[in-house]
Amino acid sequence: MKIAVGLRRTQLPTGGWGFVPEDSNCCLTNSVNVNFALKLIGDRPHEEHMVRARNAILRKGGIEPTNFFTGLFLVLYGVMPWSAIPTYPVEIMLLPDWFPFTIYKIAFWARTSFVPIMVLQYLKKPAHNPGNVTLEELYIGSPSNIPPSPRIGSNNQFLVGVFAVMDKFLKFATKYIIPTRVREMALKLAIFKKGSTGNMATDPSLQPCTTHS
Repeated sequence: MKIAVGLRRTQLPTGGWGFVPEDSNCCLTNSVNVNFALKLIGDRPHEEHMVRARNAILRKGGIEPTNFFTGLFLVLYGVMPWSAIPTYPVEIMLLPDWFPFTIYKIAFWARTSFVPIMVLQYLKKPAHNPGNVTLEELYIGSPSNIPPSPRIGSNNQFLVGVFAVMDKFLKFATKYIIPTRVREMALKLAIFKKGSTGNMATDPSLQPCTTHS
């Protein structure tokens, strides 16, 4: 395939891939994305270029510190557990205008990703992965032990701790506290808002939400 040939051709001598084709610095997130794409196409982990890619990724800390969107993408394909990414509860759609945070208090470009993410996290419908491709060889630790934070660039440990506690509470609340009818009401509102403003996904990995929700 032309896509696979192009991806292999842009692999860096160090084994990874840059943020853009001309970038000579290994980007962990892009390297994980390309590695997964090549495995979906059919490349085998023992092939020379895949071994170099794996070693480059492991030197960067493995799959665990990849950014949120890559994490969400891999979760949808069943490569990572839902517990590995922060929770975006769809109930945010029901917050009143006077509340300190609502989706209308963030920029439109951010909202166009935020709403589909909430829908995807509520539905938890897996993407099509016919070969059951995994990335077990890219983990430093156990997939079940990946915390939703920190990610790349998380240097403030106090904020990391605060958001970790908040995320644990949101995961518990959405599973055990918030009534199902309230969640369903929020989901319907999110889908209605998405439809009333057109295609609300700016990230390619979120397109399934905008077309199949």
